[in-house]
Amino acid sequence: MDSANVFSAPSADSSVAATLWYGFEIKDSGMHSDFASIDKGFVSKSLLVTFTPITPKTVKIQAEKGYFFSTASSESTGRGFAAKNSLVQVVGESGDWYYGSTKDSNGKVLVGFVSKTVAY
Repeated sequence: MDSANVFSAPSADSSVAATLWYGFEIKDSGMHSDFASIDKGFVSKSLLVTFTPITPKTVKIQAEKGYFFSTASSESTGRGFAAKNSLVQVVGESGDWYYGSTKDSNGKVLVGFVSKTVAY
């Protein structure tokens, strides 16, 4: 999914107040079990991806291709790939995955999870 609706109330039946793009950082107040509360409204927690923030660093794609995914799983939606030796700016991790960004061969920015077995 590339975007998420921000609802005016903690319900998918309420009006859409805004739309957020993939990779938008959300800090949840923790007041609702199914929705994250942000200053613009409410986002369904089923759309959120979590990772542990780390000190930003640069890693390099070591395999022929480094595939980026929307969650920390190769079973999730693929976002694209970066070629061998591409530099990836990482800001988080989730198990054996880094969360970060790079550019693909067409100059398109890729944001998502890349396996630590191919990027280090």
